[in-house]
Amino acid sequence: MRFSQRITILAFILLMQVSLMKLFAKNYPFTNADRDPFSPLVTKSGQIILKKTGVKSYVLKGIIYSDGSSIAVIGDELYKMNDHIGEYTIAKIGKKKVLLKRGKEIVVLKLEEK
Repeated sequence: MRFSQRITILAFILLMQVSLMKLFAKNYPFTNADRDPFSPLVTKSGQIILKKTGVKSYVLKGIIYSDGSSIAVIGDELYKMNDHIGEYTIAKIGKKKVLLKRGKEIVVLKLEEK
């Protein structure tokens, strides 16, 4: 095989590898740069902990429930209905769970029982 053919094949392989990395990176919410290796990616009950890259985990720590206006403690912040958390909007705050909505996507955050 000639040198120019080898270079062409290596360039093609490199291009394919970069394209595949970009394709898979779109759907993966974590990067090595901003992830704490000692914090879990799932809760004890098996729920995936969503994370906005570079900011904080979306972990439901508590709910102050009221028929009129409930408050959810997510991470270290307080949120009420229709507040924004990253790309999500607080759609509903129940007694034991919070619904986050982004377009048609709905994510349920549940309180962990200890």
